[in-house]
Amino acid sequence: MSKIITIMIRKGGSGKTSTAINLVSGLAKHGKKVLLLDLDSQANAGLGLGVADEVNNIANVLGGNISLEQAIHQVGDVDLIPSCGDLANYENALTAQAELFAIKSLLEPLKTTYDYIIIDTPPSDGIITRNALVASDYALIPAQAQTFAIKGLQQAIELLQKVKERYNPSLELIGIVPTMLQANTNVGNLFMSQLKGDYASKVLPYAIPLTIKITESQLVGQPILNYDPNHPTSKVYLDLAKYIINLKEGN
Repeated sequence: MSKIITIMIRKGGSGKTSTAINLVSGLAKHGKKVLLLDLDSQANAGLGLGVADEVNNIANVLGGNISLEQAIHQVGDVDLIPSCGDLANYENALTAQAELFAIKSLLEPLKTTYDYIIIDTPPSDGIITRNALVASDYALIPAQAQTFAIKGLQQAIELLQKVKERYNPSLELIGIVPTMLQANTNVGNLFMSQLKGDYASKVLPYAIPLTIKITESQLVGQPILNYDPNHPTSKVYLDLAKYIINLKEGN
C-alpha cells in the first residue's frame, strides 16, 4: 500500500516543485515505484520532467474527459500525471462544490500500484492544496533560505493542522526542508539559526544547496539526479528519499 506525500507551502519560488521532482527521482533510485501528481496549474513539475500534455493530464481527469490511467506518463524510472493551465477552472468548480475528497477518491485505486505517490501543489492554501492534504499520509514543507519564507511556514503548518483535525486525522508532517541554502555564509547561517530556533526538531538535516545545476536540469527536463548524479545536491535528495523510506518502513 502506497504512502501519499504532499509537498506544500503557500509562497512561490520556495523550491517546492524542484523538491517534488527530485524526491520522486530519489525514491525511484532506491528501487521504489513512484508516481508524481502535478496539481499546480503552472504545470512545472511536468515541464521539469520534459512532459507537456494538453490532453492527458489531471485537469481532463477531473473533468471526466479521460480516465486516470490515460493521464499517467512513464518518464524514465518514474510515473507522472501532469497538469495544465485548465486545472484552474476545475479548482473553481471544486471550490463551488466544497469538494475536499476528489483527489483522495481518484488516487484510491492506485494505492496498491505504487510505493509512493508524491503530490506537487500550487503555492496557495486553496481547495486543490486542501484536497491533496486530505488524500495524504504525510506533508513535506520546503522553505527557501530567506526571511519571507519563514513567515509563510506558520501558515502552512496551521493549514496542515486544520486539515488533520477536521478531515484527515492520520496526516503527519515529515518536516521542513531548507532549500536554496547558501551554506557557510552569514545569510545562510542566520536563516538556519532562525529556522531551527522557531521550528526546532521539525527542521530536517537535508538542506538543499543553492545551485545553478537545478535550473539547468529543469531546462533539459530531467531531475538533477539524472542530469548530474555526482553533484552534492543529488546526494542530499538521495539521503532525503532514504529518510522517507525509513519512516515508512519503521527503521
